[in-house]
Amino acid sequence: MKLTVIGSGVLIPQTGRGNSGYFLETEHHSILIDGGSGTLRKFPEFNLNYRKIDTICYSHLHPDHTMDLIPLLFAFKHDPKVQTLGRTLQIIGPKGFQSFFDRMMDIFGQWVLTEDLEIKIKEVTREKIPLTDVNIICNRTI
Repeated sequence: MKLTVIGSGVLIPQTGRGNSGYFLETEHHSILIDGGSGTLRKFPEFNLNYRKIDTICYSHLHPDHTMDLIPLLFAFKHDPKVQTLGRTLQIIGPKGFQSFFDRMMDIFGQWVLTEDLEIKIKEVTREKIPLTDVNIICNRTI
């Protein structure tokens, strides 16, 4: 298991800091945890392969945690090296994420969605989500 801190969170742009973004690689999964603006752009800098992402977890809906969702889906659709046929992208988010996603797709859907890629959204509050080789545990924060 390998965790790469892509951005540790910053509200105001600073040299050497980036919006929240973490990439967890396990034997069976490639998980993006949050993905604020600039997260996707930094993947090559860390020698990471965004094409392998199969799960995205969002801690909350602030833009500094979610804004690279659209660029990621855009890349999935248009990058010829991304295999979307028969692929599922699981997105785990807080209560209200489905509505947030639907509103984003109302605006950007024609450019980012493809029939080949199945997107499954799960809204969670306080529960444990078992994946093949890792568990995601959600708790309320203040």
